[in-house]
Amino acid sequence: METKLRKTKEQIISLIIILVMFTMVFGKLMISNIQDVWADDQANITLEEIITGSDLGTSAPTQVNFAGFTINGFVTNVAATLNDANAWDLRGTGVGWSFTAITNNMIGSGLLAPGNMIANTAINISTAGGITGLGGSSTTGIALGGSIGNFSDGPMTIANASTNNGMGNYVVNSTILQTTIAANNKAGTYQSTLTISIQ
Repeated sequence: METKLRKTKEQIISLIIILVMFTMVFGKLMISNIQDVWADDQANITLEEIITGSDLGTSAPTQVNFAGFTINGFVTNVAATLNDANAWDLRGTGVGWSFTAITNNMIGSGLLAPGNMIANTAINISTAGGITGLGGSSTTGIALGGSIGNFSDGPMTIANASTNNGMGNYVVNSTILQTTIAANNKAGTYQSTLTISIQ
């Protein structure tokens, strides 16, 4: 009787072991099948946007007039306001830029002033203007120029942008140009070309 009970116990234990092993193997197969199904239900998509750089450029009004002046026997400073000086950097490189202006001598063309001139040593940027970013362009890292030397020293800075700044479209207003009229300047109309550039 004892032997029979022992055998019965061994058979039960063997059966339990077989059931446990079967459950483990079957469970792994089920998980593997589920993962395979999930993998078949997924797809990876690459999103791509190509951004192409454009140009670096500037534009400005065709003429700026100094305030009218009547000869008074004194050396006098006369001002003009440069507005709507537009500069843009659409290259997408972030290398920065320098926005400058330069002019030659103002030559007299009036009846009483042939050959007379106002030298560019007497013309400068006396006051820096204000810069506005257009269309959400950031003005961070953009510095304004003004009142250092005169145009005989070379280009004068209107504004400049440091590395990784100034990428956008900007307008500079209220830059004050100043010319000094000598006491002995002849009456007439004086003109020169003011060239602005960005590089």
